[in-house]
Amino acid sequence: YPEWLAISSIRDPQGNILMYTAMFRDLSERYRYEQKIKHQALHDPLTGLPNRRFFHEKLSTAIASAQQLANRFALIYLDLDGFKQVNDSLGHEAGDQVLRVTAERLLNCVGDQGACFRMGGDEFAVLLQVADNDVATVAKTIAGLILTDVRNPIGFAAQTAVVGTSIGIAFFPTDGQDAESILVAADRRMYAAKRSGRNRIVCEDD
Repeated sequence: YPEWLAISSIRDPQGNILMYTAMFRDLSERYRYEQKIKHQALHDPLTGLPNRRFFHEKLSTAIASAQQLANRFALIYLDLDGFKQVNDSLGHEAGDQVLRVTAERLLNCVGDQGACFRMGGDEFAVLLQVADNDVATVAKTIAGLILTDVRNPIGFAAQTAVVGTSIGIAFFPTDGQDAESILVAADRRMYAAKRSGRNRIVCEDD
């Protein structure tokens, strides 16, 4: 267990060391508290997913790693379609349930191939760093799974909520070589998916 330890020497009148004393304090409780605070600062309390702040840290790390290793990675950005209607018709508790279930479905679709984040509201992001050289194929496959899975009905208090999702995908370094450029490209394509009819994937600009 973590501890704070202070060791002192006890000397005789001539200055010779007679013995040592050690005082320690168990820091387990403090350590758990600090870890809890850190987790709360970096995770969304509703869904348990890492939050926007954590996303920006991970994106910066992914860029640095990709530059060093000359690798590619993908950013999948998505926004729920029909979420406002669920909130308006079934209430905010139903909306919260939709967000929680969506987070679970994202984790199931992505598995160990990437990290999922709640960016705020009904927007989510997936950061894919895979060993496969054809990261575009992996990203499109996972985005397709997300598109299908999110549309499945969600039960709430004997009622059913149905939402869809519009997805934009950006790639490093093709679509930018810094965090802002990658995020802007993915966000732009997500809105392009909405404009072109929703419930679809856009991975390149027109």
